[in-house]
Amino acid sequence: MSDRVQALMSIKAALKDPHGVLAKWDSDAADPCSWTMVTCSPDYLVVGLGTPSQTLSGILSPSIGNLTNLQTVQVLNRKFICRGTSSQSLSGK
Repeated sequence: MSDRVQALMSIKAALKDPHGVLAKWDSDAADPCSWTMVTCSPDYLVVGLGTPSQTLSGILSPSIGNLTNLQTVQVLNRKFICRGTSSQSLSGK
């Protein structure tokens, strides 16, 4: 499993997804660029995450810091909690 897939799966595991928005996020996938909520650069680097609906809630995993090319995170509701997300953990250090 690639580092970016592992980071995304950690993010998925920490979220409550009652409507299966993240159902196509698959740990066996080599490339997460076709997944819901994931935006990639032309070089297939994860550069954005965005919530398509207000059905997700939970903790935003510190693993988000391992997505070192991430530029934007769009959250459309206030049902997320950030824990352990110091500037160092958000930068993947």
